Amino acid sequence: METEVLAQFRKTREAASEEECYRLLCALRPDQLAAEELAEIVRYIESHKQIDTDFPRHVNIFGTGGDGTINLSSMAAILAARFIWVVKMGTRAVTGNIGSSDFMAGLSQHREGAPAFAKILAGGRFRFFRLSEAGFAYREELRQARRRIHREGIPDLYKIVFPFANYTNPLVQINGAAKEIYFARFSELCAALGRTACLVRSAVGVDELLPGKNRIAFFNSGVRHFDAEFLLLPEHETGGLDRFREAGSPRAAVDLFLDLLEGRAAPFLRDTILQNAALILASDSLAGGAEAGIDELMSGHFSRLRALLP
Repeated sequence: METEVLAQFRKTREAASEEECYRLLCALRPDQLAAEELAEIVRYIESHKQIDTDFPRHVNIFGTGGDGTINLSSMAAILAARFIWVVKMGTRAVTGNIGSSDFMAGLSQHREGAPAFAKILAGGRFRFFRLSEAGFAYREELRQARRRIHREGIPDLYKIVFPFANYTNPLVQINGAAKEIYFARFSELCAALGRTACLVRSAVGVDELLPGKNRIAFFNSGVRHFDAEFLLLPEHETGGLDRFREAGSPRAAVDLFLDLLEGRAAPFLRDTILQNAALILASDSLAGGAEAGIDELMSGHFSRLRALLP
């Protein structure tokens, strides 16, 4: 029998107006739902996904987004895919200005004139899926309601249940959490659903790794192996979040990525993207049974990735 929470969630997919979507999302605040209620919605999403794929062993990445930074995780995923299969999930911009889907569309438009991008994709191990391709298209009323609760600082159910859902049966999933509440709920869902996952959050409120303090947790089949604070890239720590602000357009974000691939990016940006790519490779290693610590694994993978760039 369908629970009231699941029935309300289903209504968010069908609501006829922005106001109705807004009321439903306010009533489904994830900080006021039980872990099992969140898990029920995740199971529902997974049972209705429409992606029919048969990937080799891979990592799946899906963050909460909307933190106002450049598309770090998308860039990192493309780099990490030189060594392993990586699937990146995303949407058009909802609570930010340039969603991962916008960024990938921009790359597709300009890839023919960018030999460095063609070279980095040569291994063919990277795939990007829009959420709409999984069967969960956005209606504009819902998009606007989500933007409204974001402006008002209300925790967003969609930033938990859709990023956490399993779309491609990965060896390990990576979930970035822009807010502490999202990190906490991801952790509870790992245990409730028996997931192998790496959770990440920068101390400044970004759903990727940045120079300075970062929190990383790793769960294997629902069992927490560690949840700790790591100081990363201290040589680049000065300067703050402003250096990572969103580009002004998808084309500007693409140009920034091409600068990285062609050796023109600032060292702080290059190393930050490489550190996020190293986390992807380290998560794959941990899920595969590596006994080294994540800091040691990330250091080794960072060196491999650095060798890819001029």
